Amino acid sequence: MVELIVQAATIAALLAAGWQLWESRKSTTELSRIKDSLTTRFLGHFPNYNNDIAEIIKRAKSEVVILCDVPGYGVISDPLAWSRIVESIQWALSKGISVKIHAYNDAHIRDMLREQGFEDLDEERFRKRVGIQTETFTPEQALEASVALHESIISRDFAECDVVRIDHKIPLYFWMIDGREAIVSIPTYAEGVTEYGFCTSDRSLLTALHSMIPRMMRTGSTPTGSSGPHIR
Repeated sequence: MVELIVQAATIAALLAAGWQLWESRKSTTELSRIKDSLTTRFLGHFPNYNNDIAEIIKRAKSEVVILCDVPGYGVISDPLAWSRIVESIQWALSKGISVKIHAYNDAHIRDMLREQGFEDLDEERFRKRVGIQTETFTPEQALEASVALHESIISRDFAECDVVRIDHKIPLYFWMIDGREAIVSIPTYAEGVTEYGFCTSDRSLLTALHSMIPRMMRTGSTPTGSSGPHIR
């Protein structure tokens, strides 16, 4: 009799555990469904969402529109993710997808970087990324090397894109595909966190983001086009 009771209790415990496991998986699936249905979600701090930028570009069907501060977004902070962004843009171009990039001109990049400073640099990583050969370098050398790096990215990696250079402050950055999905970065320049990244498919927000482009074009920009080596 005792053995029967023990066996019955064991079976009941296993059934209860199985029920709890099924319920937990059901809840997890439901939470994932709710998460995926949200039109705007937080992705993380810069540069942790840069791989998401590469992924969203790969989902484009007809158009990629980019508005950001520097052409090489994250090239020093996360070189691997940056290489994936470049690969995604090259993939889009190979598929005949229009890629339009709006970024600061060299003078505005220089002013922005000078304001941010170079005090917290990982000097070894920075030296490798910008091509400085000397063991030590001054802040001014770091500044000019950074500007030169971003300019070279336009002529080397984005020569086939439609590039527009902006000469006034950009309030936020985005990478939008087909007017239906975007990653948005909000600069804060707070200590420890420089930018917050979000993904959105909210139609009203996407319309508002896209409406920034004509304003940028009116208030100070220089189109470089996509006509080849003359791009500076």
